[in-house]
Amino acid sequence: MKIRLAVENDYEDVDKILNYIHNIHHYEKPIHFKRTNSTISKEKYTELLKNENNKVFLLELGNEIIGICNVNIIKIEETLLIRERTILQIGNIGVLPSYQRHGYGKRLIEFIKNYKFDKKIDTVQLIVWDFNEKAIEFYRKMGFVNRTITMELS
Repeated sequence: MKIRLAVENDYEDVDKILNYIHNIHHYEKPIHFKRTNSTISKEKYTELLKNENNKVFLLELGNEIIGICNVNIIKIEETLLIRERTILQIGNIGVLPSYQRHGYGKRLIEFIKNYKFDKKIDTVQLIVWDFNEKAIEFYRKMGFVNRTITMELS
């Protein structure tokens, strides 16, 4: 098992895992998420890889890509009200269903924690939908705590 940065040739595997993640959201919140067979175009994927503030990490087992964690580095400038800090925002994280509950998600989070430490980033953040109870439980076990709550009035 290894974790590495994605390259252009990984596009199809990345799209497959992102599509799996997206379809969980579509199933639970179809009012917000469209049904799709592809979550990112080849062009957008290439742009993502070229952006120095975005990183796409892949979890590989043998020759198979079984997990993903894409992150965005956000630098917050100090103002009169806000302290300067750097945030590592997890955009998507997921492991293919047949590999879940084997510790691979934990390995991705541990990798992200080490990346945060190595790059001297202040905090790691993510957004999780309230319906995703398994993910919420997992994130809490990994040390994540609620910082804000987003509410909606439809």
